[in-house]
Amino acid sequence: MNFKKPDQIISIIEKMGYVALIVGGAVRDHVMGRPVLDIDLATDMPLDQLSKIFKSRGIGKSRDFGILSIEYQGRHFEISSFRGESESPGHFSDLEEKKRSLFHADARRRDFTINAMAMDARRLIFDPFQGRIDIEKKIIRTTDNTDRIFSDDPVRMLRAVRFACVFNFEIESKTLSSIKKLCHKIRTSAPERITLELMNLASMPGRDFAKGLALLRQLGLLEQILPEIHRLSQFNHHPDHHPEGGVFQHTMKALEANEKADPKINLCILFHDSGKAMTFQIKNGRPAYHRHDKAGEIIIRNVGQRLKFPRKLVDLMCFVALNHMKGLKINEMRPAKAFRLMNDPHWPVLKSVIRCDLMARSKSKAQEFDRTVYELSLKLGQWLDQKKSA
Repeated sequence: MNFKKPDQIISIIEKMGYVALIVGGAVRDHVMGRPVLDIDLATDMPLDQLSKIFKSRGIGKSRDFGILSIEYQGRHFEISSFRGESESPGHFSDLEEKKRSLFHADARRRDFTINAMAMDARRLIFDPFQGRIDIEKKIIRTTDNTDRIFSDDPVRMLRAVRFACVFNFEIESKTLSSIKKLCHKIRTSAPERITLELMNLASMPGRDFAKGLALLRQLGLLEQILPEIHRLSQFNHHPDHHPEGGVFQHTMKALEANEKADPKINLCILFHDSGKAMTFQIKNGRPAYHRHDKAGEIIIRNVGQRLKFPRKLVDLMCFVALNHMKGLKINEMRPAKAFRLMNDPHWPVLKSVIRCDLMARSKSKAQEFDRTVYELSLKLGQWLDQKKSA
């Protein structure tokens, strides 16, 4: 996306005696040389006045938060009011000083330095908290009082983890310590917002999602938002069946085997063995998890209700949990039963999960599964043709 239309919006606002700047992720991505997908702006023009100049929508609740969505030449842009109070309201020697003063107060209320940069139509960057330096250092750091930043909005702790994974940055030590101290506050956040951040993490390739989960666990956040997954680390496997380690280690290895950036597959992998926490027992001196597939369905539906997952996603995750053990032994199933499983709409996701499950243990087991599925798929085509002609 180029900046031509936002620049024109800025020009219109400035001609009326107000200030407008491009802010947030668009400036960060521009500085990093990444594709700019969405462009947000900030202004000191009253939103009521702004809505008379531009075609706008979503005034209702959005205006309560100081945000207006406007349409300009066929594109929609969000414009927010500058947050905070200017340090010297009404006393500016020039337009640039006014921009700098207004944005400095605004930036102090933003989350991380890399998101607290602004840019005007001349590509002049306003960077009061040295976000460009932090980009060069590859660190995630809060703009101001770290504890206040996270106490004001605990979801920012999840955003810190997401940005660290997306950009392959490290979380700065003071910011890291604050998250560990305040991680319990995430429980006060709306479940929809927690789920949105979780979905964003799960929308990365499995290896990156696993990295994010490991960081959530290190910071104490995983125990707060997904205790059902956090407690899997307490349960072991017998090395004959799982040389890669215990239940949590197996789940992480399975995620790392998923090269697809698909949140459905990643979340199904994450929860496919979640029922083991409810079914652990020792049989003949070995850990056993009889009917953990059934227990997994109960856990998934409880988590889905608590975090308000979409119903279709919950149904898919339950299907995978209930059928992954059958699929692991698909070569032992009667052909008609195997064909019914493979003909299910959820089969492509189940197949991906099973393959990653096997890759976590042994590459040869995954290859054997691939061969079996390929041979069965050929027979499935013949079986379906026979059903049509019958």
